[in-house]
Order: sequence, then structure tokens, then C-alpha cells
Amino acid sequence: MFAFVASALRRRYDLGELSVWYYPPYIHVRMRSYLDVAGNRPSAMEEISNPYKLNGQWVGKYTGTDSGAIHLNIDEDESEYIGVAYLFTDPKLPTVIAYFATPKTTGEFSFRTDKILAIDPATSQPVTWDSIKEKYPKDLTFADYADVRGSCDRKGLSLTWVTSIGVTGTCVLPRSKADQPSELVPLEQDWKTYKDFGIRLASDRPLFRGQSKPWRLRTPFHRSGRANMQRFVFRDIPTLSRHLSARMKHVFNLEDKNDFGAFINLIQHHGYPTPVLDWSYSPYVAAFFAFRGITNEQAAKAPQNPKSGFLCSTQPRGRAT
Repeated sequence: MFAFVASALRRRYDLGELSVWYYPPYIHVRMRSYLDVAGNRPSAMEEISNPYKLNGQWVGKYTGTDSGAIHLNIDEDESEYIGVAYLFTDPKLPTVIAYFATPKTTGEFSFRTDKILAIDPATSQPVTWDSIKEKYPKDLTFADYADVRGSCDRKGLSLTWVTSIGVTGTCVLPRSKADQPSELVPLEQDWKTYKDFGIRLASDRPLFRGQSKPWRLRTPFHRSGRANMQRFVFRDIPTLSRHLSARMKHVFNLEDKNDFGAFINLIQHHGYPTPVLDWSYSPYVAAFFAFRGITNEQAAKAPQNPKSGFLCSTQPRGRAT
């Protein structure tokens, strides 16, 4: 009954690196070479075949009437890109959130934002300007929209904008390297040395993560090419909840944080790409997840002295299984 949860974004990876990540500081212990079963070194984990694609995360600085940091999270839909831009400026001013959509095109594009909201400093939630303007100077004005022009190529994303109140801005954002293999330099150990290494770290209660490829630390959600968390929360989750509730005795109350967490865990367990990254206190559990996708046929074709890798955190945060 969970077949629909395992979307087309779920992938099977060839025999490659076994990774357990030590986070932070990051220590990459490699125990399998980055070779596939044919002995070829893999290319980038996620090939960017179209240099004009906008989907993903874009992070950088902007200048103009004011200056600060800008983060863009963009998802690709069937005929358009749907995104959210966060602008962080003077701490005394509200963080701005601009929602937008633009048709798929080649190279240059333009659009008017759908709406612009502010972050309530008391709740960290997006709200209308009218609901929080009393917390700021009376002469402060807030835009209703922005007209944006931009272009995108292999190197990055360029944007210029002017708002309904005449505020201007510009930025050039580099394309993320998140689709490239990790640049961490691994320690090479055999299995016995790795086990001894894990035993020595046990008193620090580190976290371990197992991966079949040398990915950077990216969730399944982000590896699938998505970045818009608000779409995930307000579109994906309600849709999945309706389908699952019709097939299960238990109905998840998504307003309850424990039920919400349990629901995220359920859909991730059944292959749906979520913005959650799995960790474990056990190096052996990490090893299992790093190798679980390997078939007997792939194992038979593996090199004579295969190596794998792990990442571990000596400063654990949150919970681990």
C-alpha cells in the first residue's frame, strides 16, 4: 500500500563508496574506493545536463538600495520554476520573503513576485507587513511586489530587481557545488582498523552516517533537485497524509510535533525524498545502510580488495537511531 510513496525519485546506486560521516568536525573514513563495479571512477553525483536550470539552492550576497545576504530555494514544476527568496539585511529591519514563479525558458527571464512577506521576529514565521509594522519605525515602508529580471548559465544566476516602492537590488549567485562529490580527504582503514576506531570513539557518543556514494551532506529531498521547503510542508505533506490516512488505521495529527515527526519518518522509510538526513550512534548500522543496495551480482564483480567510507560526528546533535 506504500507503493505510491516510493516515487520515481527513489534511486538504486551502483557499488561505490561506503560513507560514514563524522560531523562536526567532519572526518571521512574511506574503506572502499570510489569505483563502480566496472572499475570506473564516477562523475558528479548529479549531472547538470541543462545549464539553464534554476532549480536548487542559490546562496550569496546582494547590493543596491541596501545590502545583505540572499538565499533562493527553487523547485522545478512541469512548466515553470516555483521559488522563495529570503533577503537578510540590517538586523533592525525585518527579513523579507518573496514568493515567485517563472516559466521555463532558456537563458534570460523576468517575472513579478507573487507576494512579499516579512518574518515575525517573535515567532520566526512569515507574516504580512501590516501584522508586525508596529514593531518597527513608523517611517519604514514595505513593498507589495518586485519586478525581477535575470539570467542563468553554467556558472551561476544573475538577478536585478526593483520593488513597488522603488527599492533596487542586484546579485550574482554562484551555482552550488552540492551536486559534486565531497571534497573531504578520507582516512584509509581496513575493516578491523575501522572497528577499533569506532570503539575508541564510543565514549564521545559520535553520530555515524552510511552512504553508498561520496555525496556531500545532502538530504534525499535536496539530492532530488528540490529546495523549496515551504512547498514540501504545505503541498507534499498534506497530499501524502490524505493518501496514507485513507489506507491506515492511524490518522496522523500533523499539528502535533511528535505525529509530524513520525509521519516524516514513515514516508522516508518507504522511499519518499524528505529533507531529513539519517544518522546513527552505531558504526555497524551505518555500514548496513551504506551496503544495503548492493546485489550479489555487484558484490561478485567488486575489486579484490574493496574499500568503503564513513562519516561521523564527534559532536552529536538531536537524536539518532
